[in-house]
Amino acid sequence: MPDAPVRLPRGRHNLSREEVAESQRERLLEATVEVVGSEGYAATTVSKILRLAGVSRETFYENFANKTDALNAAHRSESDALRDQILDAQRALPADAAPLERIDSAVGCYLDRLSAHRQRARALLVEILAAGPDSVELAVGARRRFVEMAVAILGFDTPELRFSCEAYLAAVNGTAMQCALTGRADEIGALREPLSGLARSILIGVDRLGGPSA
Repeated sequence: MPDAPVRLPRGRHNLSREEVAESQRERLLEATVEVVGSEGYAATTVSKILRLAGVSRETFYENFANKTDALNAAHRSESDALRDQILDAQRALPADAAPLERIDSAVGCYLDRLSAHRQRARALLVEILAAGPDSVELAVGARRRFVEMAVAILGFDTPELRFSCEAYLAAVNGTAMQCALTGRADEIGALREPLSGLARSILIGVDRLGGPSA
């Protein structure tokens, strides 16, 4: 049974109506990820999400049209949180940080978030692809935006350099997805070192082409 999201305290509290509504929405998003990640998209029902979140059916439908809408919203929320974490980590690096250090930092943020939450990895990497064409398009669009962010971070300004970055991130995502798909989400964090070695190999090749060096 997945862990229940943190609920509001019983009885009187000092939260505003807006804060209560936001807490309920967050609990629904967390519960959706937990149920989808542990039981799979097909077996997930709104009732299961409600039981875990401790939120009424009326509140669910005030926020989401159905379980697919809730899963898509969870995916968008996670993508936004990951983007903000990566950008914060990049700002914390020295201005003259090498490309390898920058890509290691970004990929480390991604792997750390996934490895910290087994259900998140399966729900948002694997099960999202079973939720229909809109969900697949959402996942593909999110990956495309992360490629654009990585290209900007690294200063890759030619088609060849862009392709190198896109191919590397596809390897990162594919390797993490394989772990999630085979029930080894707890091993995702251990991918950081081998993926760093792959990034170094790619950047050495980029350097030979006259691009940014590691």
